[in-house]
Amino acid sequence: MILKNIPKSAKIALSPSTRFSKAAAMNLADRIILVTRPEPGASESARLIARHGGVPLLAPVMTIQPMADPLPFQHAMATLDRFDAVLLTSANGARAFVAALPEGVTPPPLFAVGHKTARLLTNRGWTPQVPERPMGGESLGKTVLERFPAARSFLFPRAEEGREELIGVLEQAGKQVATIPVYRSVPVERLPAAILQRLPEVDALPFFSPRTAELFLDLLPQGPASLPETAVIAALSPLTAEALSRRGVRVDLTATGSDGEGMIRALIDYWSRWSNAPAS
Repeated sequence: MILKNIPKSAKIALSPSTRFSKAAAMNLADRIILVTRPEPGASESARLIARHGGVPLLAPVMTIQPMADPLPFQHAMATLDRFDAVLLTSANGARAFVAALPEGVTPPPLFAVGHKTARLLTNRGWTPQVPERPMGGESLGKTVLERFPAARSFLFPRAEEGREELIGVLEQAGKQVATIPVYRSVPVERLPAAILQRLPEVDALPFFSPRTAELFLDLLPQGPASLPETAVIAALSPLTAEALSRRGVRVDLTATGSDGEGMIRALIDYWSRWSNAPAS
């Protein structure tokens, strides 16, 4: 029997090292999952949800666009040899870096915030370093200081409205960080009417970043009060969980340190724990 409505008092934090039992490998069993992250991540998550038997609903709350002025990044890439390492905290930043690197040029050491970002680099034959426990910019900064203490100057291609944790950790240690915006996130004006109509049917709302969570809540007719009571509210990281909590939204699941794929696996494991729990 599938338990669709799980007690909301239960809060679970799952790490990417979680081992799944045979029972936990059950699919998503026609559960409706609303994905609010921007493309191309939204479609990637939708394919994974469908592969596990779930029903994805896509409602990206922002679009990713290049910067109007590409010259600062072009200049940084043309003088790449002046940097000791490159820091990448998102798949979008990694894609921009890969696209801008001249053919045949070997980049300096690369540091990636998580495994999904790292895969975009390993696909090119590079070996980026990733924190042992990926937890965001702060953990990446500490990893850089531990593994490459002699480095002084870093290139950091990021979003126009990126967070400051990584920069703060490195600058406090006396490092120089050239922060170059390479893309911007443009919020959508409204949610599709069809999505709002189906919102009460949604079984899970996974949020992949603090900004997507905040934008989605702002687009709801009644803010957090519009969220379906029976839906599992999931956060990709503690920072995202904190952003939801500040808005008065309960967080049922924090997929600590995971990437987008880890989020879906965490949802599968979350439901399987309850479907296999002994009756009280």
